[in-house]
Amino acid sequence: MGIALTRAMDKLEDEDLCIMLDSISTMLIYVSSARISKFIHYLTNKIRLSDTHGVLFAAKNGIDPGFMIQLATFVDEIIKE
Repeated sequence: MGIALTRAMDKLEDEDLCIMLDSISTMLIYVSSARISKFIHYLTNKIRLSDTHGVLFAAKNGIDPGFMIQLATFVDEIIKE
């Protein structure tokens, strides 16, 4: 997934992009939180370095509070609704 995103971002580098990842909660069903954390860290760094915007979605009660604290270190803002 990371390789595909990198290739797509490289192809569209002159475009105004917004990367949306829906949903971290669903990813947790299939992949460990440690691997997701590494991927989110990679993705957010890639977004920052390419001056792109990004939105990450997660179910309100679908993430362990400890994992949410860890993910919060990768983003600029958390919107709870």
